[in-house]
Amino acid sequence: MNKTVKKSEITKERIDKVARNLFRKRGFRLVTMRDIATGAGVPVSVLYYYYRSKDDLYTEITYQEVLQMFQRLRQRADLSLERPLEDVFTDLLAVRAPQNLTPDELALYRTSILEWLGTRGDTQLTRRLRALIEAGKQAWISELEKHAGSQVPVQGCVVSLVYEYLEHETINMLFGIRTFDAWRVRQEVRHILYGPV
Repeated sequence: MNKTVKKSEITKERIDKVARNLFRKRGFRLVTMRDIATGAGVPVSVLYYYYRSKDDLYTEITYQEVLQMFQRLRQRADLSLERPLEDVFTDLLAVRAPQNLTPDELALYRTSILEWLGTRGDTQLTRRLRALIEAGKQAWISELEKHAGSQVPVQGCVVSLVYEYLEHETINMLFGIRTFDAWRVRQEVRHILYGPV
């Protein structure tokens, strides 16, 4: 690798790090490209060498952070499909409970939900997050349908309903509307999967 390429990568990493920190502290609207350039110690024109706009910069660093966070959360949950489905789903939600997230993860998860909902309008980040979450959801539902079929005769639409319930509960927890209660979640999931017990 030649020195120019290495220097270019180091500069981009520095810009991304400064931008990430500023966006976390002040939010998207209050950060300017000049703020980022000043923090990174580069002229504003250098930012435009790497990114077409502040929105592109924000989209790229936030999307990559969300992607990495989702991968980490999935690794934390015991999702072995030999376990009862209600336990698998409860664990999937437990790792998303605010008390099980770092402060940075909690802030990023809230940001990802707000972006997914499109609070800043129809942005590139909103579209990318919706596609990412939908693809992950479909892959997970397919995997669970196979598992559910081996335990009980559960149709895919029922597994999809449980997933929707978990998304709703995640939003409630992340924004302080409800706290995580493993017993309640397990009962709700059992009710959706198997009907009244």
